[in-house]
Formats: sequence, structure tokens, C-alpha cells
Amino acid sequence: MDNLELGVHVILEKPLAHTLADGQRLVEVAERGSAKIAVCLQNRYNVPVQAMHRLLSSGELGSVLGGAATVLWHRTADYYLSRPWRGTWEGSGGGLLMNQAIHTVDLLQWLMGDVTAVTGHVSSRALRDVIEVEDTAEFVLEHQGGARSVCYATLANVINAAVTVDIVTERATLNLRRDLAVSYADGRSEVVSERQAQSGGRAYWGLSHEVLIEDF
Repeated sequence: MDNLELGVHVILEKPLAHTLADGQRLVEVAERGSAKIAVCLQNRYNVPVQAMHRLLSSGELGSVLGGAATVLWHRTADYYLSRPWRGTWEGSGGGLLMNQAIHTVDLLQWLMGDVTAVTGHVSSRALRDVIEVEDTAEFVLEHQGGARSVCYATLANVINAAVTVDIVTERATLNLRRDLAVSYADGRSEVVSERQAQSGGRAYWGLSHEVLIEDF
């Protein structure tokens, strides 16, 4: 907040804030001044996701009919016990939806359009004795323009499976599993591959953080 008021541009890690009121205050401060604010939702900069956005925005695929996404990941009790703030409302502002699945929820909105209505349910299925926030969620999003997407996300899976995002349009189906497979109604198909991280360390984070920061 102080940096924004001083005119310093700010990139925040997700989420924007723990509460709606805090998020609105940040936006109001940014709108009053000259500083820009961004949230680090780096998956928008993945090569296959950029390709999906271009295809959907171009209109060549026709109207978006609907979409679906899954986040089937694994977290242990030790993951939360080692950083107790992660499993509390006060410390993290939420659970699976605020921490892990937030990137996929963001992609559904970015690719399919603003959300006009939400219905869903959250629960703690595997970690209820360890955390007070959710580890599982299922929901339906109604998007501007009439399309609908569904999502199921959980930390109760036995492994960290690939995130999936599937979007059906009038002229093609787009299936994201790290790489993007596009199947056209006329029989054509194509694959758009993700960049390969060359560095060591946490290379599974990919390269899109760097691209996002450069773009900002």
C-alpha cells in the first residue's frame, strides 16, 4: 500500500489479498495514483496458454460452448505443519482455492470470459484433522456470453497430476495437459508445446515468472 501511494509499481504474489475489502482498498489506492499493480498469475504466460488465448480471441474457432478443469494434487500433513499459517483462515485467507488451484481458476476466467455467477462446494477430505481451510472444491462458473465451465480440485490425490483445462468451441476442442492439443472439427490437429526449463532447482515452476516480470 505504501509503495503504491509513493508511485512505485508493485507485483504481488497471489492472492491479491486475504479479504475482498483489503483487495478493494489496494485497487482504490492504485487507481488514485500513477503506479500499476499486478498479481503474479504466471501461468497466463505459458506458451500453450498464450496459444489458447490467441485462438479463442481470434474468433476463428467460433463461439465458446463450455469448459472444464481439474487440479488433482497431493499435499501431506507435514506440508502444513511445517508452515502452520498455510492451513488457517487468518494466516492464508483460504486453502486449496487460495493457494494451489487459484492459477487454474484464473485461466478459466481469462480464457472463457468474466464470471457472472458461481455455485459450488468446498470441504476438507484428507486433511481435516490438520487444517481449518479446504483441501477439496467443486464448482460451476457461468461466464459472460453464456458459456459454462466446471472445475474439480483436490489435494487428496495420491500424486501431483497434470492440471487439465478443456475448452469446447463450435469449430474445435482445446485440451491442455502442460502441452496444448487442438482438435479441429474438420479433422485437423496440432500440438503447442511448453518451454523446457534448463536451470536446476525448482525448475518445475517453469519460465513464465521471468516472462511475466519482463512484461510488467
